[in-house]
Amino acid sequence: MKSSCVALFLSIALISGCTTATYGIRPAPVAAQPDTFTFKIFTGGFAGGDTADKRAAEELDKYKNANGYASYTILDKHYQVLPSGFVYTVRFSR
Repeated sequence: MKSSCVALFLSIALISGCTTATYGIRPAPVAAQPDTFTFKIFTGGFAGGDTADKRAAEELDKYKNANGYASYTILDKHYQVLPSGFVYTVRFSR
């Protein structure tokens, strides 16, 4: 019983160790800066900046394509402790 609990805990820790999510939160427009938005990529476990960057690229490409933009530039990226994740400030171009 004890070993199966340890195995279950380790399995969950490994699976969630590099998770990223947006939790359905939409990009927020940046005031007085047209076509500029902030995106939050929540990270869990051992996920770091590289893992968040990969997820951000997926989300930014989806947003770009869905809204008729041709490209985007990441203006800023910073880590937020609670809830843990990275906030990207992004400017899109048509």
